[in-house]
Amino acid sequence: MGFKNASAIFQRYMDRILQDEIGKSCFVYVDDILIFGKDEKTHDEAFIRIADILIKNGLVINKDKLEFRKKSVIFLGHMIEGNKIRPLFDNREAIKNFPIPKNVEDVRQFHGIVNYYRKFIRNCSDLVEPIIRLTRKNVKFEWTEEANSNFEKLKKFLLSEIVLKQPDFNKPFYLDTDASNIGLGAILSQKHDDGLHPIAYASRKLIPAERNYSITEKEMIAALWAMEHFRYFLLGKEFILTTDHRALEALNTKGELKSARIQRWIERIQNFNFVVSYKKGKDMPHVDALNRISDNVLTVDCNVSNISDDNLELILQTHEDLVHRGSKAVYDKIKQLGNNSITLNDCYTTLRNFNTCKLYNPIKVKGMKHIQAYEPGELFAFDIIGPYEDRYIITDIDYFSRKAFADIIENRSPEEILKFLVKVYQNLPFKTLISDSAKENKSKFISLWCKDKGVKQHFTTPHHHHSNGRIERFNRTIREGINKQRKDIPLRNRVENTINSYNSTKHSVIRMSPLEALRPENQAKVKLNQFKYIIKMHRE
Repeated sequence: MGFKNASAIFQRYMDRILQDEIGKSCFVYVDDILIFGKDEKTHDEAFIRIADILIKNGLVINKDKLEFRKKSVIFLGHMIEGNKIRPLFDNREAIKNFPIPKNVEDVRQFHGIVNYYRKFIRNCSDLVEPIIRLTRKNVKFEWTEEANSNFEKLKKFLLSEIVLKQPDFNKPFYLDTDASNIGLGAILSQKHDDGLHPIAYASRKLIPAERNYSITEKEMIAALWAMEHFRYFLLGKEFILTTDHRALEALNTKGELKSARIQRWIERIQNFNFVVSYKKGKDMPHVDALNRISDNVLTVDCNVSNISDDNLELILQTHEDLVHRGSKAVYDKIKQLGNNSITLNDCYTTLRNFNTCKLYNPIKVKGMKHIQAYEPGELFAFDIIGPYEDRYIITDIDYFSRKAFADIIENRSPEEILKFLVKVYQNLPFKTLISDSAKENKSKFISLWCKDKGVKQHFTTPHHHHSNGRIERFNRTIREGINKQRKDIPLRNRVENTINSYNSTKHSVIRMSPLEALRPENQAKVKLNQFKYIIKMHRE
């Protein structure tokens, strides 16, 4: 008998070792790994990388369960085939044969199945409400005609051939939105030869304050929320906004709308280029009541071309000249200057990530904080690795320039650590020191020295190496450098060789060596390259 949370522990372990591949070339659920690529070459390269990671971490691949280069796969109850996703047929059969619920437990079981596939169901919350109502306290379990009718409708939906398609960026997008007294709903779709096909469904509930809005305000917030939710598909392209509320036809003429709240929303809406198409509510049954479904969206990442240095600087300068106006205003001004190579999406992405108003806010990338430094010595991180030959290696790195330091210490005592920190501080004074929460790092001996020098200490969460990722990545470089050199070379020499090589080699993010990055004339370029990297990470 094992731990009851063993699966969660293993999932966390898999997420950690495959963190650089998840979302880019694979998805992982416990011990099931789905590897994908746009063609056989990228698929095979991804497989080799992932297999190498698994082997290095002592995991065994079951060759009997491997399936290569499949055109369609079953994963987590879904059939994925080319650019289509649909519910798994076997599960739909189980729903077809599901008996009428006799008690609360049966209702919860059925609701669990429906909830898992609700992204394929229109009006899901409306349909399930009479059924789930029976699970509430102080409600007598009585299977009504309404509950039975909706029960059959839900089964019919899940047995139908509802398919979500991937986007084609050569075709225009259609965004259908709607609002009710309960929530907001949206469908992103594209027109094909056989009609409109959904790419993604999305919805959210209204918060209590929003439920007091007027009809026009609810419809407008539905449009704004949907645009921002699907912004990676819509920015920089003209799309068709379909609504059943005529007042939204005045979105681009804000003088006609007197509400200050709506005026603020319009400022955000101006980032998008769209044409409003009015349809009667009866002609939009596919959106009506999607607004009652909780957030549940299936999307596909899109790639956007890189912004050149000249264009990046032009966007930032124009933003300053316009006193920090929005991306649409910046885009319009740049067009007036005669530059047609910059898109609205370029302006939005740049100002969202490289806005001086947000300069010192940590930027989240893939759910993690991407810590940035904006001058040498602003942030330093250190760590201890080993033992190597009964000794330890202490490492230190400047977050701005990526310049690294390392030395051999006899033990992990605060005295040994402080000797190293003093030596580094004399070479490059630092303002903030990041380390793990080991007791020697928190010693009064080190804390008093930091206080005397005006250095702030920051300790990462125990057993969470991601929060000090830069030093962890450098530690890997040190380990590889030591192990790849001949063992007859003294350890100290191997460490020095690795450090010298690292500091004089071009870094992929700042696009110059750490030693070059410390030169005053290069520091503006370092900042620029750092932000370009952040923008790239957001896109990916």
